Amino acid sequence: MAGIGRGAPAPEGRFGDPSQLWTPSDSLILRNLQVVDPEGERRGISDLWIKNGVLEAMAPSLPEIEGLEADFDGAAVMPGLFDMHVHLREPGGEDAETIRSGALAAARGGFTGVACMPNTPVRIDQRSVVDLVQARAAEACGTEVHPVAAMTKNLEGKELTELAELAEAGAVAASDDGLPVMNSEVCRRAMEYARMCGLPVLVHCEDLALRGQGVMNEGYWSTVLGLRGIPPACEEIGVARDILLAELTGCRVHLCHLSTRGSVELLRAARERGVAVTAETAPHYLTLTDESLKSFDSSFKMNPPLRTAADVAALRAAVKSGLIEVIATDHAPHTPQSKDVELDQAPFGVIGLETSFGVSYRAMVAEEGMKLEDLVRRMAVAPRRILGLRGGRLEVGQPADFTIIDLAWQWTVEAARFASQGRNCPFEGWTLPGKVLLTMAAGRVTHAAAAPQRGGPSPAPPERLRR
Repeated sequence: MAGIGRGAPAPEGRFGDPSQLWTPSDSLILRNLQVVDPEGERRGISDLWIKNGVLEAMAPSLPEIEGLEADFDGAAVMPGLFDMHVHLREPGGEDAETIRSGALAAARGGFTGVACMPNTPVRIDQRSVVDLVQARAAEACGTEVHPVAAMTKNLEGKELTELAELAEAGAVAASDDGLPVMNSEVCRRAMEYARMCGLPVLVHCEDLALRGQGVMNEGYWSTVLGLRGIPPACEEIGVARDILLAELTGCRVHLCHLSTRGSVELLRAARERGVAVTAETAPHYLTLTDESLKSFDSSFKMNPPLRTAADVAALRAAVKSGLIEVIATDHAPHTPQSKDVELDQAPFGVIGLETSFGVSYRAMVAEEGMKLEDLVRRMAVAPRRILGLRGGRLEVGQPADFTIIDLAWQWTVEAARFASQGRNCPFEGWTLPGKVLLTMAAGRVTHAAAAPQRGGPSPAPPERLRR
């Protein structure tokens, strides 16, 4: 931005109220941006003009315009990132995360929208809770928060929720994430009901009996460390069943947080025979292995657990090819008190909103050679398409919804400085590429690394600026 060179230290954004940096009525001129828009037509360096929260123009060199101006010196602008799998803990778990703190964390990570899972202490299983989540989101920084409705009441896997009413209230999907629906008949009926309501079902694939009291992946390291293991089959049995139920019901089924190469092969076989099932994995499954648990650090304890190097390689290949269409964080904050206990007593889950892009870029683009446009597809375009949401491209005449990231910027992960209340980060101390300079969600600035400067002396005629 104006006054900030590439790679130079930037002041942190004003997390308390980022909207005070700019107001929607400001005329904003953002210059020298490298456009990365997989679904758009424009490539190369462009300037952007935003007025009243709308992307008014995008062209290689806009004329002088009255307004606030910032020069980004070739940083990348892309459709706003979207995380379709986060746990915001509110209502009921505000000591771990609130919708406000989670929305701020998302903005700092470059996300303009998230979908929040229903396994909050007060379950998102009735209309009043959907309404509450939306009301709290409206009071936050501007990150769009889309509730996911519970499939069954209280996530007990027994009685279906009123999905039609929940969809009408604004739920974008159905899930019992955090738990599988173990009863296949109940799961089938939930999928059929969700299909009637036009909702995708986001399935947590796991056999609870097989997991038992497991702490980490069952294998060499669990044996060496003397910890109870969770076999890959625990996930794969659930994946196989839910694929078959998707085939039976015709429901749009999305497989959450895949972690094993066996799951990848089951997904591949399903897609080859025409089953319309989609899937996600998370940045930690693309970078970390079960060897990390030799530190006995509960920041590496998650469900599904970290697997082996062979699983990491299979997941990376699946993401690169597009077989796995989405990278989602499964952001799961916990209080330090709950995590700072013996490993087998600590809850599963890690945070990831503020590290997701950097970790994914490092793993998939820098190390695997995937195109940046394809990474943006996995993190911005596909999640919205699966949930039936608009966006995922830079469109003139539409509300400005984009992320600006300096890919040349290296930064060090310090969880203590995160906007999220969670500190259970498995990437503490990592050096990551990609500093988020600006996040703008639906025409509203939700994160900025610094304030702009006053720009040109006179407004230009709008007709000169439109494509």
